[in-house]
Amino acid sequence: MPSTRRSQRSRPALLFLLLASCAGKALADTASGGTCIGGPITAGSFDASHDYFADSTLKAVPTYSKNWDVSYHGYYKSVTIRTPGASDVVLTLYLCNATPPSIPSVPTALSVPVTGVAIANTDVYVAAFLERLSQLPSLQYLEDTASTLPTSPCFLQQVAQNTTRLYNNTTPMPTVGVAFGTQPPTLGAPQLSFIPVLAAMQAESTPLARAEWVKFFSLFYNTEATGSSVFESGIAKPYLCQAARAASLKTSSALSVAWVGTTVYAAPTFFSSMDPDYTTALISDAGYTPLVLPANSDLATTQTLLKNAGMFIEATATGSLTNISWVQLAASVYRVGADNVDQFPFEKGVNSLLFKPDLLRNSQGSDHFVYNHWAEPEFLLNELIAASGFSATLTNFQHTWFRPIAIDTPEITLTAQDCAATPQVAPPGRRLVLPAGLDCTNFVVTPAQSGTRIDSVGGGPGSSTIATIVVGLMLVVGMVGWVVRSDIAAVIRAVKEGGWRSVDWRGVGSGGGGGSGEPWTRAKAREGAIELNEEPQF
Repeated sequence: MPSTRRSQRSRPALLFLLLASCAGKALADTASGGTCIGGPITAGSFDASHDYFADSTLKAVPTYSKNWDVSYHGYYKSVTIRTPGASDVVLTLYLCNATPPSIPSVPTALSVPVTGVAIANTDVYVAAFLERLSQLPSLQYLEDTASTLPTSPCFLQQVAQNTTRLYNNTTPMPTVGVAFGTQPPTLGAPQLSFIPVLAAMQAESTPLARAEWVKFFSLFYNTEATGSSVFESGIAKPYLCQAARAASLKTSSALSVAWVGTTVYAAPTFFSSMDPDYTTALISDAGYTPLVLPANSDLATTQTLLKNAGMFIEATATGSLTNISWVQLAASVYRVGADNVDQFPFEKGVNSLLFKPDLLRNSQGSDHFVYNHWAEPEFLLNELIAASGFSATLTNFQHTWFRPIAIDTPEITLTAQDCAATPQVAPPGRRLVLPAGLDCTNFVVTPAQSGTRIDSVGGGPGSSTIATIVVGLMLVVGMVGWVVRSDIAAVIRAVKEGGWRSVDWRGVGSGGGGGSGEPWTRAKAREGAIELNEEPQF
């Protein structure tokens, strides 16, 4: 049976590759009651005819995200949040020390920058974006029902030190300028504006579209220049550089990847691909072929799909159960007999590319991956690409989120104490490990045309055709796309030469690139997703 108690063990260097800096830079302004110090408008100097946003660097422009927009009007911003199936949310953000604009159709007007933020239990994902903006210290309140959900070490530290306080529906929050999430039925701060963003963010179908919400959150701090830099240089550039490398190596076949799970650990009835639009785009951008399992597929359909996967990322929710192995998952979730565990689904035993993204968790069993990967897609793509070079014999091969479950890798517990040991670098406190010869420093991101939204990089909905086949065809196709990379020399060389933290954009080590065993040089193809359907579609 899986253990329900997480044993204490020494934390390897991996821990320091992930942890985010808890030292937030000073907020752009200090606001209280609509008056701020250090902002673009000093007290008593407001001029309604002046354009305080004339400098284009002070503006944020979404290029991938479809579900938020902003327009600038002299001294205020008009912000729109779109959620499929719901009415648009429109609000006005006006510069503090300015006279609030009178717009009858937009009842919500907030003075910015805000210095205090609250997050409801529905929208804990927002914290990772604040951390990337170095604004985590502004997170003053967290709904008490979300007390088990913080996973970032510095977020955990703020809760432990009560600098992020827990609130309920009677808690006054006089210093909070905005709250993200769903408002409780009653609240001790009735004038506080709650802005629900989770559904709109989740409706973005690609990794870069969701990550670009970092620009959205910068609107509330008047730090659009920072938000744009974080996204364009820190997220989009390395993501696109890696995706371009993967695309350049494509052939007529590629490793097939299934990212599948269920919500019930014991004898589930239905299975689905996790977040299928997002993971399809991510897997395609890694140069692999996504295997898409339709929602609520039965066990037999799921087993058939997994037998045709070269890599399996297992996404079943396990709650407080810890250190779950593939043997346990196979028996309890996928109902594979003990005699067949080593043969299902890959017949590779301990060298199977079997991963569960729960390597880092807090002591309450919440996974760091769940609440942070939207804000860090460049690291997720990097890890997904490197994962195909996994081998049980490579003892120094390290993951951040993906736990190799074919060899019973134990989880790592994150705590508040880990924040103080975090190196003072940008979240998530590590550098990307790139192969020798790949230099993303001078990689040029082609700017989008004005008014044009980019649907995807090279894979996923909107940019590639999803091939639809039936079970019988998959059985004929068999293990097409199964290519195992047995050597990750570049990564191991980086670890041996000082660890992941010392690696920069110029790649790792010297030489060694171009070999057939090096993870980045395995033949790849962006052939689109293969979706398994229960009925033929031609």
